[in-house]
Amino acid sequence: MSLYTASEHGVKSLMRSLHKTATARNIAISLVVPGFTETPFMATWPSFEIKKPTLEQLEELYTKVKSSDLPYNRVETVAQAFAYLANDGLSTSEKGLSVSANKIHDLEQAVFENWPDCLKEATVAVRDHDDLDQSRVSLDLPREVPVAGILINALLSSVPSEPWACGRLLTKTQREQKRERDRIFKRRKRNADKEFMESIEARLLRWEKAFPLLLSTENAQTSRSQGTDYSESAEVVANAPYQSAISGFVDSDLCPTPTDLDTLLGLDLPKQISFNLKDCIPTVQGGQPATSILLAKELLSRVHLLDSTLVCTDEELNQNTLIQAALYGWQAVFENKVSICPLWKMLSIFDQHAKRRNGIVTHMAFLHAIHSLSISLCANGALPTWYRPRPTQIAFPHDSFLDYFPWPGLRERLVVWGQPAITDDFWNLYIACCHFIWPFPSSEAYERNAETGRYRFSELYKACLEGLRSYTLDHRFFAKYPEVYEDVAPFMVNWYRVPADEIGR
Repeated sequence: MSLYTASEHGVKSLMRSLHKTATARNIAISLVVPGFTETPFMATWPSFEIKKPTLEQLEELYTKVKSSDLPYNRVETVAQAFAYLANDGLSTSEKGLSVSANKIHDLEQAVFENWPDCLKEATVAVRDHDDLDQSRVSLDLPREVPVAGILINALLSSVPSEPWACGRLLTKTQREQKRERDRIFKRRKRNADKEFMESIEARLLRWEKAFPLLLSTENAQTSRSQGTDYSESAEVVANAPYQSAISGFVDSDLCPTPTDLDTLLGLDLPKQISFNLKDCIPTVQGGQPATSILLAKELLSRVHLLDSTLVCTDEELNQNTLIQAALYGWQAVFENKVSICPLWKMLSIFDQHAKRRNGIVTHMAFLHAIHSLSISLCANGALPTWYRPRPTQIAFPHDSFLDYFPWPGLRERLVVWGQPAITDDFWNLYIACCHFIWPFPSSEAYERNAETGRYRFSELYKACLEGLRSYTLDHRFFAKYPEVYEDVAPFMVNWYRVPADEIGR
C-alpha cells in the first residue's frame, strides 16, 4: 500500500506520482466524500492508462450536468461524473478528440458550483488490487478549490492528444510546456535581433556622418601634395580623423581644437590633460624604468598632447635631426641648442629604449615613419596613403601605439582582434626583424647641404620612404607569429605565397 500526502499546492504532484506508480502497478484511485451516505460513496477512477473520452461523450456529460439530468444530490452528481468517466469502458485503440478550453471550463463551472462543506474533507483513496487494506490521503483543500476539477484536468492532460504530422504524441501538459518554451525562445531571439539591429543602425549612422569628414581630409591632403597653399587647407586638415580618433584623447589646451568626429564615432574621451615630458617615462616598483613595450605605449599615446606651437614643422630641420640622430646619436642633436622641439625629445627617449640594431638606413626610415605619424597627430602633417588610418582604426577604440605599425592589414588585426598580443617578446622581435630595403650604400640615403651644413634625405631615399614595399619583416618574425604573414608578406619585395606549415622554415 502506498500513502500519498497532498496540500492545496500539491494535487498535481500527487496525480503525477500516482501516474508513475500506475504505469508499473495496477492501482485504483477513488474520490471519497464522507457524510453522503452511511457508507461513503466511492467513484472509482482507474489508473492513468484510462483512455481519453471522446468529444461526444464529454458533451453528453456536459449536457447532463447542465440540465441536472444526473441524480438530484449535488455531491452525488460529482461522484456520478467521475463514475461516468471511469466506467465507460472505452477501447484502448479508440482515438480521442480535442476538447476546446471553453468547453472544459464550462463543464467545470457547471459541476463545481456551490460545493458543500463536506468536500473540504474529501479524500483520495489509493488501493492496490493486491492489497485488502485501503488508505486515504486527506487533501485539506479550501472550499473554493475544485478538487474534482483538478483531477479531471489531470486525467485529460495525461492522455496524448492527436499525433503530430511526424507521429509524435504529446499530452496537453507537454504541449503547453513546449509552447511556453517556444514562446520564451522566440521572445529572447526577438530581443537579441532587435539589439543587434540597433547596434548596426547606430554604427551606420556614425559612419554616415563621419564619411564627409574622411573625404574632406583625403581631398585636402591631395591638394597639398599638388602644391596647394598650406593656409588654405589647414582648417580642413585640422579636422582629420586621425588627429583624435587614433589617439583616443581630445580637448586639450596643448593640442589642436578637436572636431565633431570623436563624438560621431562614440569614443570615450577624457577631460583636459596637463602634459609634462618627464611623466612620459613609466616606472615599476623601485623606481626602475618600465619594460620597453610599456614605455613605447606611454610615450606614443601622449604625442597628441604636445603643444603644436612648440613642435617643429620645418621639414629641413626635421630631416637634419633624424639623420644626425641615426649617425651620431641624440646627444649630438641636442648639443648647443637653445630650444628643443618636444617631439624630438620624446622621439629620443623612445629611440634610446628601442635599442634598434638594424643599421643606419633602417634606423632613419623608422625614425622618419614614427615622426611623420606623430607630426600628423599634433601639427597636421601629411601621411602616405598606406599610413593613413583604416576605417577600423577610427571605428574601434584602441591603443594609439598600434597605429605606428606600417602595414594596414597588421594594424587592423591588432585593433579588431587584439592578436597577437603586444608583449615585450613581440616588440623586441619586431624591432630585430624589421628592415628597410635599400640596395645602395647607406651614404647615398642622405646628403649634406653645402651652404647650411644640414643633412637631408636624398631624392631616391625619399621616394623609397613613400612606398610600403620598402618595409619588410624577416622569417624569424613569421616563424613566431605565422598568423600575420598574409597581412605583411603581400607588400614585401619578391613576395610569394608560402604554405602555412612552411612559414618560418
